[in-house]
Amino acid sequence: MKKRTKSILIITILLLIAVLLVPFDIVHRSDGGTVIYNSATYSVTKLHEIKTMEHTDAATHETTTVYNDGWIIYVFGIKAYENIYETTVVGNGI
Repeated sequence: MKKRTKSILIITILLLIAVLLVPFDIVHRSDGGTVIYNSATYSVTKLHEIKTMEHTDAATHETTTVYNDGWIIYVFGIKAYENIYETTVVGNGI
């Protein structure tokens, strides 16, 4: 194989790998901070969504917020990994 043909083949393979593996669509949802990364072969969701928010004490403006946190990974449209858990944050709204 000629040197030029070999170089073109390597560059083509690297470009194909980049197109398949580099995320081309990054979505920032306004549900508390969820980010979705999409590529041609996989989709990764970093979940951080507000599940519930309650004002627990009106005198101190204390708020209890429950989040769903975790990761969801799809490879070729099939769910490969899921780790979702609840996080409760109690804070002062002032």
